[in-house]
Amino acid sequence: MAIYFEYFQSDSIKLIREQFFNHLSSKDITETDNSYSGLNIRDEFFNFFKTPYFNNLYLSLARDVIDFCSIDENLAAIQPTPTPRVFRPEDHGTSYHCDYWYGHGIETHTIWVPIKGVTSGSTFNYVQDPKENERLLENFTKKPEDTFNLKNLDCHLQPVLPKENQCAIFNSKTIHGSPLNSSTNERLSFDFRIALKNDKTSTKDLNSYYFFNGKQFILKSKIYQGRYLKYITGGQHLNTMNQHIIIEGVCKNLNINIVAQEAELERFGQPIFAMHCKAIKSAKSKFDGIIVASIDILEKRTIDLIKTLNINVFCALEGEWI
Repeated sequence: MAIYFEYFQSDSIKLIREQFFNHLSSKDITETDNSYSGLNIRDEFFNFFKTPYFNNLYLSLARDVIDFCSIDENLAAIQPTPTPRVFRPEDHGTSYHCDYWYGHGIETHTIWVPIKGVTSGSTFNYVQDPKENERLLENFTKKPEDTFNLKNLDCHLQPVLPKENQCAIFNSKTIHGSPLNSSTNERLSFDFRIALKNDKTSTKDLNSYYFFNGKQFILKSKIYQGRYLKYITGGQHLNTMNQHIIIEGVCKNLNINIVAQEAELERFGQPIFAMHCKAIKSAKSKFDGIIVASIDILEKRTIDLIKTLNINVFCALEGEWI
């Protein structure tokens, strides 16, 4: 049974915070600074998440939580990259919700890790009483619009205020939200989820999560190593500029190495794509694979060719390999 809401202390949290501000020190930013307005802090979070020292601490924290929650490590699935949160004064965070509504399984736990600036006005709140939570869940099933008016529904909201080196753990049906940062603090935090790989109530692509292989947690999905070609084509109901934006954004997030780009000859089918496929297959190409914005921009015969040659083609919008 998933935990409703608990605080949990781990030395890994202390080390993650220290390493994060060590990472920012190269930008002349320290933990005592009150604002990061001149820095894209979300990008810095993602850069930090890609470092080996974070990955080791992240999996160590996840293991601690798995033990604390009595999760079978052979069934555990750990979110591959956490979600960073930068919550500035007067910002809207998220309306009240539970993670189950967003497709997470009933057995999923969310782990929220504070980094800096957590106070009663800058944190998020949760429904403290599990029975009240159940009543509200029933109400929201009938009237989803009431999630925006939670304070009017006669329930007690509790601010999430972990002690030093603590995180918050709660299940996918715990109602929570951060509709407004009413403080003068800029709150930095991140969160991630630990699911069960056999939880049929989840709609998430758990194949991309970390799984236990009997010795350690590893990623089952294909590793994005190598040199990739960015492929753009017009005339396929997806604006070419939007194709660039989708591919660049996804590749930045997944740390996929784009080394060149190619535009298709639109009047003759997709011969440029076919040429690159055959070159990759014959090992005569300088590319290890191709990135496209969406599978929908590819003709059926092109998809058939990819499958026949068995080369690496990643669809950014779908987050899937063909």
